[in-house]
Amino acid sequence: MSGRGPLTYTLSEFSEGTSERSEQLDAGALNLGDVQVSIPHPVEVSLEITRMREEFRIRGQATLRVSQNCVRCLESVESVLTAPIAMLVRGRHERENESRDAPEGVLYHDGESFSLLNEVRQSVILELPADPFCGPDCKGLCPHCGVNLNNGSCDCAASALGDPRWGVLHNLRQGQMPDH
Repeated sequence: MSGRGPLTYTLSEFSEGTSERSEQLDAGALNLGDVQVSIPHPVEVSLEITRMREEFRIRGQATLRVSQNCVRCLESVESVLTAPIAMLVRGRHERENESRDAPEGVLYHDGESFSLLNEVRQSVILELPADPFCGPDCKGLCPHCGVNLNNGSCDCAASALGDPRWGVLHNLRQGQMPDH
Protein backbone atom coordinates (compact mmCIF):
# COMPACT_ATOMS: atom_id res chain seq x y z
CA MET A 1 0.00 0.00 0.00
CA SER A 2 1.34 3.42 -0.92
CA GLY A 3 0.70 6.69 0.84
CA ARG A 4 0.23 7.67 4.45
CA GLY A 5 -2.64 5.42 5.50
CA PRO A 6 -5.32 3.13 4.17
CA LEU A 7 -6.46 4.26 0.73
CA THR A 8 -4.25 7.35 0.86
CA TYR A 9 -2.17 8.10 -2.21
CA THR A 10 0.48 10.67 -3.08
CA LEU A 11 0.16 12.52 -6.38
CA SER A 12 3.73 11.65 -7.32
CA GLU A 13 2.99 7.92 -7.50
CA PHE A 14 0.80 8.44 -10.59
CA SER A 15 1.97 9.43 -14.06
CA GLU A 16 -0.36 10.66 -16.81
CA GLY A 17 -2.71 7.91 -17.94
CA THR A 18 -4.42 5.00 -16.23
CA SER A 19 -3.08 2.77 -13.50
CA GLU A 20 -4.68 0.14 -11.30
CA ARG A 21 -4.49 -0.34 -7.56
CA SER A 22 -5.77 -3.20 -5.41
CA GLU A 23 -5.74 -3.17 -1.64
CA GLN A 24 -7.02 -5.24 1.23
CA LEU A 25 -8.49 -2.95 3.81
CA ASP A 26 -8.93 -3.98 7.41
CA ALA A 27 -12.65 -3.77 8.22
CA GLY A 28 -11.90 -1.70 11.33
CA ALA A 29 -10.42 1.04 9.15
CA LEU A 30 -13.89 1.70 7.72
CA ASN A 31 -15.02 2.83 11.19
CA LEU A 32 -18.70 2.10 10.55
CA GLY A 33 -19.68 3.37 14.01
CA ASP A 34 -23.27 2.52 14.93
CA VAL A 35 -23.95 0.37 11.87
CA GLN A 36 -24.98 -3.09 13.11
CA VAL A 37 -22.85 -5.27 10.85
CA SER A 38 -19.90 -7.61 11.20
CA ILE A 39 -17.22 -7.70 8.51
CA PRO A 40 -15.25 -10.89 9.28
CA HIS A 41 -12.74 -10.61 6.40
CA PRO A 42 -10.67 -7.79 4.86
CA VAL A 43 -12.39 -5.54 2.32
CA GLU A 44 -11.04 -5.95 -1.22
CA VAL A 45 -10.72 -2.57 -2.94
CA SER A 46 -9.97 -2.46 -6.69
CA LEU A 47 -9.40 0.90 -8.34
CA GLU A 48 -8.69 2.24 -11.80
CA ILE A 49 -7.10 5.67 -11.43
CA THR A 50 -6.68 7.90 -14.47
CA ARG A 51 -4.49 10.97 -14.06
CA MET A 52 -5.13 13.98 -16.30
CA ARG A 53 -2.67 16.68 -15.16
CA GLU A 54 -3.78 17.50 -11.61
CA GLU A 55 -7.13 15.68 -11.83
CA PHE A 56 -7.75 12.01 -11.12
CA ARG A 57 -10.76 10.02 -12.35
CA ILE A 58 -11.33 7.06 -10.05
CA ARG A 59 -13.52 4.07 -10.78
CA GLY A 60 -13.63 0.80 -8.94
CA GLN A 61 -15.34 -1.23 -6.30
CA ALA A 62 -15.08 -2.47 -2.76
CA THR A 63 -16.05 -6.11 -2.24
CA LEU A 64 -16.77 -7.39 1.24
CA ARG A 65 -18.49 -10.19 3.12
CA VAL A 66 -20.89 -8.94 5.79
CA SER A 67 -22.79 -10.68 8.55
CA GLN A 68 -26.03 -9.16 9.86
CA ASN A 69 -29.04 -10.46 11.77
CA CYS A 70 -32.27 -11.22 9.93
CA VAL A 71 -34.86 -8.65 11.00
CA ARG A 72 -37.56 -11.33 11.29
CA CYS A 73 -35.91 -14.32 13.00
CA LEU A 74 -32.62 -12.78 14.26
CA GLU A 75 -30.52 -15.55 12.67
CA SER A 76 -27.17 -14.52 11.24
CA VAL A 77 -27.21 -13.72 7.52
CA GLU A 78 -23.99 -13.59 5.50
CA SER A 79 -23.82 -11.90 2.13
CA VAL A 80 -21.24 -10.55 -0.29
CA LEU A 81 -21.61 -6.89 -1.22
CA THR A 82 -20.02 -4.94 -4.03
CA ALA A 83 -19.93 -1.19 -3.44
CA PRO A 84 -19.20 0.89 -6.56
CA ILE A 85 -16.65 3.69 -6.33
CA ALA A 86 -16.68 6.58 -8.81
CA MET A 87 -15.28 10.05 -8.21
CA LEU A 88 -13.17 12.85 -9.48
CA VAL A 89 -10.24 14.19 -7.46
CA ARG A 90 -9.26 17.79 -8.20
CA GLY A 91 -6.74 20.29 -6.88
CA ARG A 92 -7.80 22.29 -3.85
CA HIS A 93 -7.35 25.54 -5.81
CA GLU A 94 -10.23 24.46 -8.06
CA ARG A 95 -12.52 24.35 -5.05
CA GLU A 96 -12.31 28.13 -4.77
CA ASN A 97 -13.75 28.43 -8.28
CA GLU A 98 -16.82 26.34 -7.41
CA SER A 99 -19.82 27.54 -5.49
CA ARG A 100 -20.20 26.49 -1.83
CA ASP A 101 -19.86 22.76 -1.19
CA ALA A 102 -18.11 20.21 -3.35
CA PRO A 103 -20.35 18.62 -5.95
CA GLU A 104 -21.33 15.01 -5.32
CA GLY A 105 -18.56 12.66 -6.41
CA VAL A 106 -15.81 15.30 -6.27
CA LEU A 107 -12.94 15.19 -3.80
CA TYR A 108 -10.08 17.70 -3.49
CA HIS A 109 -6.41 16.89 -2.97
CA ASP A 110 -3.99 19.15 -1.09
CA GLY A 111 -1.34 19.19 -3.82
CA GLU A 112 0.52 16.25 -2.28
CA SER A 113 -1.94 13.47 -1.51
CA PHE A 114 -5.56 12.39 -1.26
CA SER A 115 -7.46 9.79 0.75
CA LEU A 116 -10.36 7.71 -0.54
CA LEU A 117 -11.21 6.15 2.83
CA ASN A 118 -14.28 8.31 3.60
CA GLU A 119 -15.69 7.82 0.12
CA VAL A 120 -15.23 4.05 0.29
CA ARG A 121 -16.87 4.04 3.76
CA GLN A 122 -19.89 5.95 2.41
CA SER A 123 -20.19 3.66 -0.60
CA VAL A 124 -20.14 0.57 1.63
CA ILE A 125 -22.78 2.01 3.98
CA LEU A 126 -25.07 2.76 1.02
CA GLU A 127 -24.82 -0.86 -0.15
CA LEU A 128 -25.67 -2.42 3.22
CA PRO A 129 -29.18 -3.89 3.33
CA ALA A 130 -31.35 -1.84 5.67
CA ASP A 131 -33.58 -4.83 6.50
CA PRO A 132 -31.61 -8.05 5.91
CA PHE A 133 -33.64 -11.26 5.61
CA CYS A 134 -32.37 -14.83 5.85
CA GLY A 135 -34.71 -15.66 2.98
CA PRO A 136 -37.89 -14.40 1.30
CA ASP A 137 -39.99 -17.02 3.09
CA CYS A 138 -38.70 -16.28 6.61
CA LYS A 139 -41.50 -16.82 9.13
CA GLY A 140 -39.83 -14.88 11.93
CA LEU A 141 -40.32 -15.41 15.65
CA CYS A 142 -43.51 -16.24 17.51
CA PRO A 143 -44.61 -12.91 19.01
CA HIS A 144 -45.62 -14.67 22.23
CA CYS A 145 -42.97 -17.26 23.08
CA GLY A 146 -40.11 -16.20 20.75
CA VAL A 147 -39.63 -19.56 19.01
CA ASN A 148 -38.04 -19.32 15.57
CA LEU A 149 -40.94 -20.39 13.33
CA ASN A 150 -38.51 -21.38 10.55
CA ASN A 151 -37.39 -24.32 12.73
CA GLY A 152 -40.94 -25.52 13.45
CA SER A 153 -44.16 -24.38 15.05
CA CYS A 154 -44.57 -23.50 18.68
CA ASP A 155 -47.04 -24.96 21.14
CA CYS A 156 -47.81 -21.83 23.09
CA ALA A 157 -51.48 -21.15 23.85
CA ALA A 158 -51.22 -17.61 22.53
CA SER A 159 -50.55 -18.83 19.00
CA ALA A 160 -53.67 -20.99 19.05
CA LEU A 161 -55.77 -17.95 19.85
CA GLY A 162 -54.22 -15.89 17.12
CA ASP A 163 -53.32 -12.25 17.24
CA PRO A 164 -55.71 -10.51 19.70
CA ARG A 165 -55.70 -7.38 17.52
CA TRP A 166 -57.75 -9.31 14.95
CA GLY A 167 -60.24 -10.56 17.56
CA VAL A 168 -63.08 -8.23 16.50
CA LEU A 169 -62.76 -9.27 12.86
CA HIS A 170 -62.66 -12.92 13.90
CA ASN A 171 -65.91 -12.42 15.85
CA LEU A 172 -67.54 -10.73 12.84
CA ARG A 173 -66.53 -13.66 10.68
CA GLN A 174 -68.13 -16.03 13.19
CA GLY A 175 -71.35 -13.99 13.02
CA GLN A 176 -71.00 -12.36 16.41
CA MET A 177 -71.68 -8.66 16.58
CA PRO A 178 -69.56 -6.51 18.95
CA ASP A 179 -71.27 -5.08 22.01
CA HIS A 180 -71.63 -1.31 22.10
